[in-house]
Amino acid sequence: MIFDKNSILSTMNPVSIIFGFAFILIISIYSAYKYRNTYDLKKSLKYSMLLFLIIGFILIIINVPILIIIGYGICTLIFTIWFSNYYFYKK
Repeated sequence: MIFDKNSILSTMNPVSIIFGFAFILIISIYSAYKYRNTYDLKKSLKYSMLLFLIIGFILIIINVPILIIIGYGICTLIFTIWFSNYYFYKK
């Protein structure tokens, strides 16, 4: 396997990647928990994207590559749907 020393992931600090995923999980869990009794996924997704835009702006300021931020946004959507589904079927 050939490793590229100039790739995005090899030049980033691994702690920032871990903190990014931690923020994604916190945003997703909080937005799903906030709208847990409404059973409306659209409200939860809108709120999680609003929170992600704020975090994404902060990530742009601290020079995280745009490709990583887009990946974080997609993961935020997926995790929000996953956690909202958990609260929807919880009895």
